[in-house]
Amino acid sequence: MVLDCPSDCSYLKQAREYARFRPELLEDERWFAQVLVEEDFLDAHPLLLEDLVESIRQSALGNSSLWDRDVIEALAALVHSFETRANSGLHYEPTLPSLAQQALIQELREVIADYDQEGREMGDPHLDDSDALKALVFVLRLA
Repeated sequence: MVLDCPSDCSYLKQAREYARFRPELLEDERWFAQVLVEEDFLDAHPLLLEDLVESIRQSALGNSSLWDRDVIEALAALVHSFETRANSGLHYEPTLPSLAQQALIQELREVIADYDQEGREMGDPHLDDSDALKALVFVLRLA
């Protein structure tokens, strides 16, 4: 259902204000402001980003118990894991209460591993944990 709202509608104005980018949101530690995702990174890995987003979409379509908040929490946990790996080399596995979140994390790990494997088969260098981290942070910020 689409509502035809006049431009001076207070609800429409409030929605537009809410949708406006607010830089202070990136100061929130949940968005990993310390991880810089450069434009050249996005240009270099569009298929990885598309595959991650498509995997999330498919997971959400296949599991009605997977809400936006669950996806964001799963992404944040996976980002923490890759941040630990990128910074220290330690493999950290997050434990989430929801089976749907655990399944999503596993699916996203497989997407990253498949992308890395396909790249190596084509002669590309190994996908660094720091690059996987950037991709996940980008998708988290989109979510």
